[in-house]
Amino acid sequence: MQIRRLILSNFRGVKAGQVNFDGHTILIGGNSVGKSTVCEALDLLLGPDRLSRSNAINEHDFHRRTYIDEDGEPVKISLEVVLTDLSPELDKKYRAHREYWDIEKQTLLDEEDEPEDTERDRVIPALRIAFEGQYDKEEDEFTAQTYFASPPPEEGENRVRVSTPSKREFGSTTNKPTHRSSMKSTNCSTEPGSFYRPALNISLRMRSRSLCFASF
Repeated sequence: MQIRRLILSNFRGVKAGQVNFDGHTILIGGNSVGKSTVCEALDLLLGPDRLSRSNAINEHDFHRRTYIDEDGEPVKISLEVVLTDLSPELDKKYRAHREYWDIEKQTLLDEEDEPEDTERDRVIPALRIAFEGQYDKEEDEFTAQTYFASPPPEEGENRVRVSTPSKREFGSTTNKPTHRSSMKSTNCSTEPGSFYRPALNISLRMRSRSLCFASF
């Protein structure tokens, strides 16, 4: 299984940003450029045990620690990851949530694309998983959940949550990253390599210099 894209909104140091992944990657940069933010976002999306904690998120996970806006309404953390290269078993099991990823354009097909577009060599099956976290004023606590982004729920229906067993299935089909505990660079960039995230059995994949265009 391969991670193709990560989208972040209101998460830690990132107001809004997107990272495209392509090949094994090591995240290189100075302090506070977003290395840990990317890893923590993937942990919230795919870590099988992260959301079982009583404090899966807290105020420090919100951009500028702002979890209530000027109107007194909760601010929402939104994360989204696109996965491809599913095993035949997982592709069949989660076919109800299947979408299609264009490798060349590095984007998902949408409703404007024709059905025959899915048969092109550069188009492959994909799963899109989303995370939402916010402050519940009534319960006076932070809530967090992951769910399949497709298909969107009908009116009155709930979104389909991604269960812990499902996350373990996703994690068991990825490569074990190698450990790099110290990373230094004079500027924000990415180069071929791999990065170890202890809580998440995945390989990080990133296009060169794609980390830097997030809005801080």
